[in-house]
Amino acid sequence: MKKILVIEDIATIRLNISRALTFEGFAVQGAEDGYAGVEIARSWQPHLIICDIMMPRLDGYQTLAELRRAPSTADIAFIFLTAKGERGDLRLGMELGADDYIVKPFTNSELLAAVTARLERQDHALALRQQVQDLQLRHGRKDDFLTTASHELRTPLATMRLAIYLLKHTPTPEEQARYLRILEDECLRENDLVNNLLDLKRLESDQPLTLAAVDLRTWLLVCLNLVNYRPRNGSKFSTWTSPTPYPLSSPTASPSNGYSANCSPMPINTPHPRTAGPCASPTTTQP
Repeated sequence: MKKILVIEDIATIRLNISRALTFEGFAVQGAEDGYAGVEIARSWQPHLIICDIMMPRLDGYQTLAELRRAPSTADIAFIFLTAKGERGDLRLGMELGADDYIVKPFTNSELLAAVTARLERQDHALALRQQVQDLQLRHGRKDDFLTTASHELRTPLATMRLAIYLLKHTPTPEEQARYLRILEDECLRENDLVNNLLDLKRLESDQPLTLAAVDLRTWLLVCLNLVNYRPRNGSKFSTWTSPTPYPLSSPTASPSNGYSANCSPMPINTPHPRTAGPCASPTTTQP
């Protein structure tokens, strides 16, 4: 329910406005002068304030200036009530930050039209402000992600460059095989990073996502294999064979990226170190 504060020193006018707005479904409070209105606005936080200009002690201009100075009340929509002879003073009110004005005398329909229009514009402005904040937050997160991703993409490349250099200057076949395995590992790592970036791009696009069932036991075996976990004797993981094909696309699902269907890496030139994982021989218990 929208809350409206009516600041008017003439009690009959204040009461008539409050009754008309209450009948239309608004929550309404009244204040007899600017001092009382400022205090109610700070504690109640209304969505809209309707305020007379000519009032004793604290007039409408001073009331508006006081509300605009406080961050908690600076964004509250504000409508002036003015007599026909005060039209020339409305420019000062607009310069102070008033949103609209209603000329006395007015009908209930004119009052309701002004209030409804101002609240709708306020809701639209708040929605736009929220969209801007969301976009700023998304851009900030994207910048952080790109910074991290660029670092992660450079790390395997640096290792591959070092491995290539050592291959050129290593005479023994054993050391060459070792650096070849390092190259294979880093190539797979780089491929996984690129695939993750492509998946993120698809998620950010407008393409609809398709839900599918996932066998968690299969993914658990993949995770264990990635950390080179060796189950103890009697573990169920050592006697369970993962199904093929995988229910969802993953870095281990396609033989084209260097993996076989049972989640063991396919050797290219030399034995891959990940073949020692639990998926290398799913029917044999490893020590």
